[in-house]
Amino acid sequence: MNKTVIEQIKHIVGEKYIKSSTAQLLAYSYDATANFQRLPDLVISPGNAEEIAEVIKVCNEYKMSIIPRGSGTNLAAGTVPYNGGVVILFNRMDQILNFDKENLTITVQPGIISENLCTFVESHGLFYPPDPSSMRISTIGGNVSENSGGLRGLKYGVTKDYVKGLQVVLPNGDILETGGKLAKDVAGYDLTVAVGACFIFSTPTTKTLSYSPLNIPKIPCRNAIPPDAQAPSNLAVGMGPSPRSFATIAPRISWLAKLPPIYGSYFSCPPF
Repeated sequence: MNKTVIEQIKHIVGEKYIKSSTAQLLAYSYDATANFQRLPDLVISPGNAEEIAEVIKVCNEYKMSIIPRGSGTNLAAGTVPYNGGVVILFNRMDQILNFDKENLTITVQPGIISENLCTFVESHGLFYPPDPSSMRISTIGGNVSENSGGLRGLKYGVTKDYVKGLQVVLPNGDILETGGKLAKDVAGYDLTVAVGACFIFSTPTTKTLSYSPLNIPKIPCRNAIPPDAQAPSNLAVGMGPSPRSFATIAPRISWLAKLPPIYGSYFSCPPF
């Protein structure tokens, strides 16, 4: 790799946030996809969108590939540096920037672990549905890039259904912000949808996320069930309820009918 490029990038992100030894590069030459591996030229950990923009300008000048990488848990070889280039890590960008409980949105940096986000919103009585199997390791930035789903995806949708806005760095180094907290915006083209078509699902060299405001519907039902309510003990899978079972279920139906409508979500109760 051109030493001039290394020096320029080192000046932008700092020497301690650059990995260039063979052993270090080898660790980022593959992801969870079998039989795909290429060695990158450099691995960096920028601290903000501005540093990413400056790095991309340098790479654009020298015609080098950019490979944004979360935790490398994807199964589509999305973070394999096929043609070498610079791998961008987001381990320094893992903060919650804004939590708006009233508007049911949260703005986060791409490096935050998916499970940490879910745990945070649940501690406030809210619910973030997408649950990829790698959520204990995967990052929100990677979830958005790969449009991750999970077991709850069939009922609640996948990651793209909860992206309200994005901040991305374009291939020329410009920073673009799309969308926001509005549920409806008719002031022009929906650039978040355009970003979904051109960036989220495109080749990794054309997309770098800085944060993703995500929809968070409230957790319905789980905290609304009266503490004295119990499931009928004489119901079995594959068997119809006995008359006694109907007598047991009837009181439960009466208080379920009196519950207030779920606020802030068009979803039904999640499968707890």
